[in-house]
Amino acid sequence: MAFPTIAAPKSIKRTPVDNTLRSPTDAGYVQARPRTTRKIYDFEVSLLLSTAHRILLEDYYDLVGGATIFSWYCTKYNTTYQVRFTKPVSSSVNPEQKNYYDVSFAVQSV
Repeated sequence: MAFPTIAAPKSIKRTPVDNTLRSPTDAGYVQARPRTTRKIYDFEVSLLLSTAHRILLEDYYDLVGGATIFSWYCTKYNTTYQVRFTKPVSSSVNPEQKNYYDVSFAVQSV
């Protein structure tokens, strides 16, 4: 099942993951090397969604959970990433627009 087509995000925060492995020595030196050869990013996404779109997104999370890798298109960076959910989808009623929900989720590229 593909990631649902929903409204454009209000905000997307992309944070690079530090993938450095560090090993301190007895002499006080630190040996370091990269864990992977590619950049890994954490994304925090917030949206304003209608009830129907909120249900679509929550159903998708219930289907794939945090273990399944899926393709997600990031509108801010015009790039498709292979990601996993790192936090469940959360939602609350928008105080200004009662028929809409403030929804957020977090994913990490793999």
